[in-house]
Amino acid sequence: MKLFIELLPITIFVVAYFFYPDLPAAWIDAFSDASYLELTAGESGDRIYFATFVLIVAMVIQCGILWAIRELGGTHLAALAVVLVAGGLTLLLKDPLFIKWKPTVFYWALAIAFLGSSLIGSRTLVERMFSKAFSLNDARLWRQLNIAWVGFFLICGALNLYVAYGFSEEFWVQFKLFGLALGLPVLFLLAQGIYLAPRLKD
Repeated sequence: MKLFIELLPITIFVVAYFFYPDLPAAWIDAFSDASYLELTAGESGDRIYFATFVLIVAMVIQCGILWAIRELGGTHLAALAVVLVAGGLTLLLKDPLFIKWKPTVFYWALAIAFLGSSLIGSRTLVERMFSKAFSLNDARLWRQLNIAWVGFFLICGALNLYVAYGFSEEFWVQFKLFGLALGLPVLFLLAQGIYLAPRLKD
């Protein structure tokens, strides 16, 4: 259930982006009047603005649901803040560059936070997150694992920029869901599990 809630905003973003040209003109006109976005029905260039608006709403709803089930964390609030700023600038200035930078800003901010936890405090963020589920043989492994997460976030942020600037907007939208939200995290967690398995106490 929680995984579904986590993936809901990005999934809605992708669906809104690709289905926008097929929406009835009357719907787009009504939406434009209500949101003051001045969108044109059938105009493919407006897809990113429609999807961005929908993403902002979906993120607010997601945080509301997570708060109601007591699963709302600092990461969710940070993601919402970045979406509000990047998405707001995208809609206000009619420039998709801001929403394209959003994943990179978010991932690199996480990288800084995880790296900072290695330098400040007695426990890293990774240890705080997973110590209840895993008991490692060596305390140094927590720091190694934390650095791996830092590297993962840095790579994800860099890949987002590479795809955003090097490929079409449509490809970037798909990459956000199937690459950044699904593919890369699954591969990273799988590699992490393989690395941790022989090093667990229990």
